[in-house]
Amino acid sequence: MAGRKGYVTNLKACPDGTPVTAEFVIGAYHQPFQIEAHLTIVFAPLAVIRWTEDRTGWPVRKFVRTARRYCTIEI
Repeated sequence: MAGRKGYVTNLKACPDGTPVTAEFVIGAYHQPFQIEAHLTIVFAPLAVIRWTEDRTGWPVRKFVRTARRYCTIEI
C-alpha cells in the first residue's frame, strides 16, 4: 500500500450536475485540511491571549495597553 491512496464517494453527480470526476473527489477530501488550517490560525491567538491572562492576571486589554509602552517585555 506504500504510495497508494483510495478515495470513496457515493455521489452520482457534482453540485453543478456534471458527472463526478476524480479531481472533484480528491479536491473535496482536501477541504478539511483547509478548515483545520483556518482553525489553527484562529485558535492560536486565542491560546496566546488566554496564556497571557493566566500568566499576568490581567485582562488582555490592560496587558496590551501596558505593553505598548515597552520595546521589550519579559513575562
